[in-house]
Amino acid sequence: MTPFALLQNYSFGPLSSNDYITKDWFNHYSYGNITIKLAQYPSYGNGTVAIEYTLIASEENSIPVAGNYSSATKTITFSGVQGGTYALKIKNIGVTTASGYGSIND
Repeated sequence: MTPFALLQNYSFGPLSSNDYITKDWFNHYSYGNITIKLAQYPSYGNGTVAIEYTLIASEENSIPVAGNYSSATKTITFSGVQGGTYALKIKNIGVTTASGYGSIND
């Protein structure tokens, strides 16, 4: 029997330059991909945001995403992830204060 697919929603912001937030820990039940659907955009006014998404466990894998996405249509994938407990770290690596939301699906 295959474990149910996790769907964990998250939101963040306003997140200043070089600030980060770590979302709740979740279980990834077996070897496979973890997909993040995301939206990210300026908290105030204009500008382009740049966010680094890091999957935290015993080691870190990160995917930087530059650009504005006003709805959760952008998808990133952490491939070949071992079963275990993980958290998503969201860090603003740009200069524009950012907000956003999305979901984690394993």
